[in-house]
Amino acid sequence: MLGIYQRGSVWWIRFSHAGKQHRVSLSTSDEAIAITEARRVLADPASALQLPTGWQLAASEFVATKKLKGATVRSVQNFEWQLEKARIALGADTVRDVTLKRLTSYRAMLADTVSPRSVREYWDYLNWFLQWCVKTGKLQTNPCASMQPPPKIKTIRRRFLSKEEIQRVMSTPCSLELRFILHCGIHAGLRKEEVIQARPEWFDLGAGLLHLQNYGAFEHNGKQHRGWQPKDKDARTIPLTVPFREFLKSFPFAGQDFCIAPGVTQGKASYRYDFRRPYYDHLTACGITDVTFHDLRRTFASQLVSAGVSLYKVAKWMGDGIAVAETHYGHLIPNDDEINKAFT
Repeated sequence: MLGIYQRGSVWWIRFSHAGKQHRVSLSTSDEAIAITEARRVLADPASALQLPTGWQLAASEFVATKKLKGATVRSVQNFEWQLEKARIALGADTVRDVTLKRLTSYRAMLADTVSPRSVREYWDYLNWFLQWCVKTGKLQTNPCASMQPPPKIKTIRRRFLSKEEIQRVMSTPCSLELRFILHCGIHAGLRKEEVIQARPEWFDLGAGLLHLQNYGAFEHNGKQHRGWQPKDKDARTIPLTVPFREFLKSFPFAGQDFCIAPGVTQGKASYRYDFRRPYYDHLTACGITDVTFHDLRRTFASQLVSAGVSLYKVAKWMGDGIAVAETHYGHLIPNDDEINKAFT
């Protein structure tokens, strides 16, 4: 049949509509089925152009594959947001509308509006999506592959609280829930998501241990909760510091499904519950305005390494690789007097 051709094992059709040349995947490797599908496309080209390669349908299918592979809720939301932002900026109704000219304009727009690090991040999301479109027969080639990707910009944030700042943060009055959150960050190095998902059974006060672990979907007080896994799907155990352990003895664990915001289920937002406002209000009251919650995790590691605790232990407690811990905290290792042995 005139106009159909194969790319790999998948049949495509080439035709003109509204003064433009179009190529549509017929989504089959069977020639007889391809001919039937091609006739349907030619009979109603306007509809056909929106079905197999419509950007939003393709993006939804792509995101669904990420969910099947175990992507976190936040990761899935990032893909959805990034791809919709790219679609609007590119003016693309279908994935075939992504041309080198549009990509060049899109990249220039990113360079003018976001940080260099974000330029590469946005580019990568688009590139991954278009690679998948090629793999699934929705595109012939990935136009991103014809361009040099933006450079990767890696920045290492080194802000952490001093001992004096820790004392100020922990001694300034605040709610019992926020005090739990602060202990989790400063005394256990938990990530924000880990604090939000923390469950009473993680805390073994008798043994003085915090067992951070995943859990499956469950129902409590008539509410259905999703399952959850730590980053990299690695459970870990962290010794409880004396101050944290003493605080937990008076913390109301009993009958709760979560340690903070019990009963709140995961909605469409990235987090089940977000303590951003009370956290920043508290730090402002302490006279500190440049410390994110993740900086408390850095504080935990930085203070331990500065005190001479091995990078190996710190990495294990944080759930990071040794190389990651060394890159971020190796410069804090205390002075070693052995350096003077050859010179005295």
